[in-house]
Amino acid sequence: MPKKENKDVIANSNNWHEAVTDLVQFWIQEGHSFSSGEVAGAIRTIRPELQFKVGSIGEMLRNAFHNQKLDMYMYPNNGCDTSTYPYQGLRIAQGLYPNRTPAGTEIFVYGPSQDAINDHDFEVYIPIMRESVADYPNPDSQAACVPALDVSMVINGRLAKSTIKASVWIDCRMMVPRAALEAAVYLGGKPMHGGDAVFVSQTANEVVILTENPGCNSPEFKSYEVWSSGGRVVFPSADKDNPYTPGTEFACKVEEGKIVVLLG
Repeated sequence: MPKKENKDVIANSNNWHEAVTDLVQFWIQEGHSFSSGEVAGAIRTIRPELQFKVGSIGEMLRNAFHNQKLDMYMYPNNGCDTSTYPYQGLRIAQGLYPNRTPAGTEIFVYGPSQDAINDHDFEVYIPIMRESVADYPNPDSQAACVPALDVSMVINGRLAKSTIKASVWIDCRMMVPRAALEAAVYLGGKPMHGGDAVFVSQTANEVVILTENPGCNSPEFKSYEVWSSGGRVVFPSADKDNPYTPGTEFACKVEEGKIVVLLG
């Protein structure tokens, strides 16, 4: 069966309220984090005839969250399904689309964990009402609805105020958050950019991530790019027969230019 897409989910929604409900239910089922801007952008791209104010969607989501009306995130845990009510976290927009969401705007993001919220790419292009979307190439890639902006993300370095944890996404990939790279860069003294390579080695007990190339004498390290949006590092288990368990979290130990994810 073909994978369901956003356009399939809200194709028959009778009004914008139903479209919001249908889309949010789908995203929670898929394990995705989301903001009201993302919901608004998707609906205006796919169903431009539905008229609403973006702020009304934000209010609807806040009310649903506080009244415990949102669905539960589900993920496997030691052979059983575990559920969690969505978290709500406050993020600050960088202004990737300044005519829609200026830099410094506070945005509520909802997700399965605080780490997921902190690392979610929530800034999207939100079409205005009655704006033509005939030339949009892919309604499900909202940020691609406008020409790409030349935004160079720099990781200058700072120490974390709390314990840094890597988490495993629903697709079994491990995600090491930007905070870990910030701390490693702070201790190492050399800034990094989105798109730079880091070098990852995995064993049964730990994952080691280096910000510098260890060289050809260390073939156990594989390179991965730092995500240009969000600054995180994401990778699957090196052992295909033993993928990481979705929903699990692991403490990170940070040294100069080095991150160690403790699996044991």
